[in-house]
Amino acid sequence: MQQRDQLVQQTQEEKLRWDAERDLWARTSEALLTKRRAGAEALHSEVRFYFGGKFSIHPCVSHAMDTLNPPISADSVSV
Repeated sequence: MQQRDQLVQQTQEEKLRWDAERDLWARTSEALLTKRRAGAEALHSEVRFYFGGKFSIHPCVSHAMDTLNPPISADSVSV
């Protein structure tokens, strides 16, 4: 009976470790995705600001910029 209790306790501790590791990976991936989105938004904003009013943007580039999440229009850029 004591051996069974010890195995149950070890299993519970191992499950807690796995859950903690899974949560760590989830938080890390969310932080990396947030950082990536912020970088994409900044680049999108800069390109729209600097080139949006002066030059015509190639349709492929314009489409790629519009598919960024969330899309940023030249009107929404503040200086």
